[in-house]
Amino acid sequence: MRRRARNRIPQQWEPVGTVTEMFMYPLKSGRRVPIDKANCTEYGFQFTDPSLPHFRDRCLVIYQDTTKEMKSARHHPKILLLEAGIVDRDNFSLSAADMGSVIFKVPDLTAEKNHVILIMHTEELVSTLDCGDEVAEWISNYVLGKPTGLRLGFHDGTHGRDIEKYYPKETARNPHLNNSAGGLYSDLATFHLFTKSSLEDVQAKIPNANITMNNFRPNIVVGGDIVPYSEDDWDWIKIGDVIIRKTMTVPRCRVTTLNPESAEPLKNY
Repeated sequence: MRRRARNRIPQQWEPVGTVTEMFMYPLKSGRRVPIDKANCTEYGFQFTDPSLPHFRDRCLVIYQDTTKEMKSARHHPKILLLEAGIVDRDNFSLSAADMGSVIFKVPDLTAEKNHVILIMHTEELVSTLDCGDEVAEWISNYVLGKPTGLRLGFHDGTHGRDIEKYYPKETARNPHLNNSAGGLYSDLATFHLFTKSSLEDVQAKIPNANITMNNFRPNIVVGGDIVPYSEDDWDWIKIGDVIIRKTMTVPRCRVTTLNPESAEPLKNY
């Protein structure tokens, strides 16, 4: 992996490290899916298998059935333990250790009844396709302990988000954060990159906290002889043939304070 800071795509690159791990999070706030390759799209990671076009990073989102408000692990920590998978071209799955699994179809884009407008952060309105009653009941039972209350939405990747309209403070502070930088249902940016050296520095400062890379939920992990947090200054990043530009440093939410394996809060430090 190589990088160099310039206002336009560099022609020469400085080696800084090696990609050691990659992850997708098909369900927003859900469990990670380790991957060894992926297509890098304008909306984030996508499975490379052309027969499985629907499996993308943060392509699934849980929302409240009456208010249509997005719900994440910030509201319901148990969502962290839900694992999304793909069965075939037309079917996804969700599973949890104490709930088994449920299989549901990729929603039909042409069915008007499937179209829903979600309310994301800062009252952002985003389109979704509802995934049906069976998976909605399964999620509600798992998260709420009752058969109603939550539903599941799917983003088919055919439209973007109006980041500039709904996040004026963030775009003012980060000039490269704009409508071309938003993911599907990620909070803001398309990719999250983190270095192992930054993690090791955090671990050294709070050694009893049992913090791992999974607390920070990165898409791309970079290893090597790297100064901790120096990734904050990498304006341009080249991984193989893919070039990405830094849009912002990540103001990680309180989900980092939850144990990703149990969904229980970490001890206060």
